[in-house]
Amino acid sequence: MADEGATAPEEPNQPATSAELQRRLREEVARAARNGTALATLAIVIENLDDVVHDGDGSLRDRTTAYLADTLASELRAYDRVGQWPGGALVVILPGADAIEAERVARRLLARIRSVKLEIGGERHPLTVTIGFANFAAEATGDDLLLRALSAARHAGAERIQLAAVESPNVF
Repeated sequence: MADEGATAPEEPNQPATSAELQRRLREEVARAARNGTALATLAIVIENLDDVVHDGDGSLRDRTTAYLADTLASELRAYDRVGQWPGGALVVILPGADAIEAERVARRLLARIRSVKLEIGGERHPLTVTIGFANFAAEATGDDLLLRALSAARHAGAERIQLAAVESPNVF
């Protein structure tokens, strides 16, 4: 069946805007629900970005996260999607990835980000990163998946990878 596989982006390995990420996440959630396939979302929070990047208008911060998104795109499959999220986070959509594969990708991306040293004002600055990830569960929306991944990242603590807890209905 033609729609069983993940949709390849129009421009493979090009970072997406937040609007493109939201659209793509809705599409992938619908596909996962329809076909019973796996889907994971990673939220990457650069903990020390504000400490490293000091600019009044946020343009250097935006360029830095755009650079990181571009760097991470080269580490992903052609049909995965990475992009900037408002607030300085990066989001990665992994169609077909279960929790084991999502954690494997998260570890690879964490290692890649750790290898990046930003040079600002003649000084090299390592980045401190936390990654949260969430897997698709029945009746979840793209927003649910994204919020669970972002929440896991924000609560994990620096330099950690954290799987979001799956909320299950109470059964009596």
